[in-house]
Amino acid sequence: MSKILFFVAVASFLSSASADRYLKRSEDSEISICSEFDICNLVHNPHWGINTVEKLCKCPEETFCPATFSNDDGKSLQVNVRTQMKFCSHVNDIHAGLKPCKDGGDTAIEVRTIYHIDQVKNISAKLLCSCEHKQKPIYWKYQSRVGKTVTEDEDLFEIVDNFECIELRKCNANEFCGFARLDYGFLFQRCSCDTIHDCLYYPEETEVEEDVESELFYSGHMYKSRCIKNETIEFW
Repeated sequence: MSKILFFVAVASFLSSASADRYLKRSEDSEISICSEFDICNLVHNPHWGINTVEKLCKCPEETFCPATFSNDDGKSLQVNVRTQMKFCSHVNDIHAGLKPCKDGGDTAIEVRTIYHIDQVKNISAKLLCSCEHKQKPIYWKYQSRVGKTVTEDEDLFEIVDNFECIELRKCNANEFCGFARLDYGFLFQRCSCDTIHDCLYYPEETEVEEDVESELFYSGHMYKSRCIKNETIEFW
């Protein structure tokens, strides 16, 4: 298969992929050893049931990667209110080893996904700069995507997605405020509602945006949420 045809095949696969396929590894994939700023686990805290874990890499010997959703383990950064990135080292040490992210373009997180034909073979993600100095809650804003074949093997293709961290702005009543996953309902908030509104959606009434690819660690169909008066009951 030519490089051009293979790129088209991978791009088509990505545009139609569900969230499960986007992060599901092939059976023969290998878990690599984490480097210093690598994200080792993604931990989800569903509204129901127990935590679910997606392992990205293995921590070096004598260190461990937390597998429980917690704000007190010292090794976590938030993706959103119900998904955490976990690290092998304490986040204070992670921040100390990185330069602060500059506003307006610095890539904060790089996610690399290697595909073999139409299966995910390997996923890795790392911090490139620190967002610790931000004064407000942040949103991981999608920046760009690049793709290339891996070495001489045209059956392997690498996609790199880049994200920056920006402070959440204030949004107005009834304004679009973020996307929510169709499976767990987790919200990727784009702006912050005021004190009498919450960023909400109703599964039976809310518009579904197809093939959203601009959220950190998620790709697929999503609910569009709006700032709604907070006396309304949230469904998820």
